[in-house]
Amino acid sequence: MERTRNPRVIFKGHASQRAQQRGVKTLSAFLAAIYGEPVRAAGRTVRRTVTNKVAKKLLKLGWSSHAVSQANGTAVITAEDGPNQRVIVTVLPKYNSRYGLRRP
Repeated sequence: MERTRNPRVIFKGHASQRAQQRGVKTLSAFLAAIYGEPVRAAGRTVRRTVTNKVAKKLLKLGWSSHAVSQANGTAVITAEDGPNQRVIVTVLPKYNSRYGLRRP
């Protein structure tokens, strides 16, 4: 089986609830799940984060600067569910000056 360039992304109910609580837009979570920089997390999951490097790549791909600026700093936990499918398990909190920088 071949991997497609853009995998299918499924947004779980828990992730939707966490995104709403944390003020993260759905588009930002999808961009993080598709283009985010992957780092292995607990179990068989992957944490994907939209870093400055990824944000520059998104701008070159033609995403609007508004969408990219909203997505910058967004982190999600994904699970690979098949060869071309990613499931967003949860959305992590973004940087907040009140609580300081969220460490990976």
